[in-house]
Amino acid sequence: MGTWGPNHFDSDTAADHLSIVTKRLIDEVAEAMNGDPSTFTADEYVGVSVPCTLEVLHLIATQSWVGAMVPDRDALNRWRAALVAAQPDRRSALDATFDKLIELAPTPTIKPSKPKAKTKRAVTPAVKSTPSRR
Repeated sequence: MGTWGPNHFDSDTAADHLSIVTKRLIDEVAEAMNGDPSTFTADEYVGVSVPCTLEVLHLIATQSWVGAMVPDRDALNRWRAALVAAQPDRRSALDATFDKLIELAPTPTIKPSKPKAKTKRAVTPAVKSTPSRR
């Protein structure tokens, strides 16, 4: 498609770049949230940087630029639970941040179930009708 407008984010290259930047932010949050839960408190770097990063992701995602990524809903819900458990006094602010992102997160796709294997039935040979002779 190339370029579709005069603005900075109106091209495939810009969309690729934005997806790289937002994925990097998501990966940083995921790595932090897979770490030691004692670092999720409001007086620790992770406890401060993760909500800030999520707010930045929300700001980017609401610009409607092609390529902006947000975490999936399952990850957001897990991260919310962990941060709220570590920072119960900040529940309102954390919930607001997560609610905004969850609203933008892609809806999980339901994978279709595999079709059941067909069982072989006994096949009766087709009976060829012959014209009757009178």
